[in-house]
Amino acid sequence: MNMAVHPDHRGRGLIKLVSAPVYDAVKAVGGVMGLGFSNAVGVKVDRHSKGYGYQVIGQMRPSFHLLGGHPTDGLTLHDHFPTAPLCIDAHPPTGWHFAKTEAYLRTRYGAHPFRRYQYGVWQKAGQVLGVVVYRRASLLGMPTAAVLEVVGGDSAGLIARWSATMRGRGVWVAHLLSTPSAAVRRTFGATLAPVVARTPSYLTIKPLSDGLPTAAWSLATWDFVGGDVL
Repeated sequence: MNMAVHPDHRGRGLIKLVSAPVYDAVKAVGGVMGLGFSNAVGVKVDRHSKGYGYQVIGQMRPSFHLLGGHPTDGLTLHDHFPTAPLCIDAHPPTGWHFAKTEAYLRTRYGAHPFRRYQYGVWQKAGQVLGVVVYRRASLLGMPTAAVLEVVGGDSAGLIARWSATMRGRGVWVAHLLSTPSAAVRRTFGATLAPVVARTPSYLTIKPLSDGLPTAAWSLATWDFVGGDVL
């Protein structure tokens, strides 16, 4: 859910008025929290809008990784989400994370109303074994891929194939924005250099029920890649 209020109409509690029925509906089907991204300006707004209820868990960590490797068969690049069935284990191995079902992935990326993503698709015998969702970017003038999602039962094999394919297309660097313990950070390997975010992003929580586990408030427990604020 992404909301903004025109400056002429701020200070009237309109966001709370619009969002309250949405959170009620989420709670009715068993939801226990709202999870969001926020930049520094958004965090400042959250802190001054107590009724909105989002609290910072911690700052997402940016990292840059050099791409390379030897090209292998099976991975192709596309500008549309694959239509073939996704035969993948789309759940990170550890930590708190979204339940990334095929329906979620198709809705989140393939059916987005205005964002356009690109996809590295590992396919064999008509079945999709893994997908890397990314957007083209630039780092100091170098072509860069901002990675938003890596899903597949063999993440290491998927990333190796995607990295080699991207390098062959002239893209040398991958950018990740993730929680510190996200498994994909380890799979990509060491960063090129320590990174200080010029425009920091934060993971935030809005509790929707009492008794939210303590672990939910620790950034170290989250296995999360993203930062592509809708």
